[in-house]
Amino acid sequence: YWVKGRVFDSETGAPIPAFEVYVDRGEGYGGPRTFEHADGVFSFQSDIPQLTIAVRVPGYQDAELAVDFARYTADQAPLEFGMVR
Repeated sequence: YWVKGRVFDSETGAPIPAFEVYVDRGEGYGGPRTFEHADGVFSFQSDIPQLTIAVRVPGYQDAELAVDFARYTADQAPLEFGMVR
């Protein structure tokens, strides 16, 4: 399963270029995975469909989303993480 997401400032809509992603596969959070991308995007592969994903950015509240990728199609839009200060 390809996990794709986008991280942005919820007030301005501007992408956040550096952030950490934590993944809970049902056994507690692992990670972090650090991403740096000017467009605020990330992607990684998972061997299981059900995950809880948390995004952390200094100066913002943490964001968390539980997803079941078995319900997603290949052309599904990326997960959206609008970060709040």
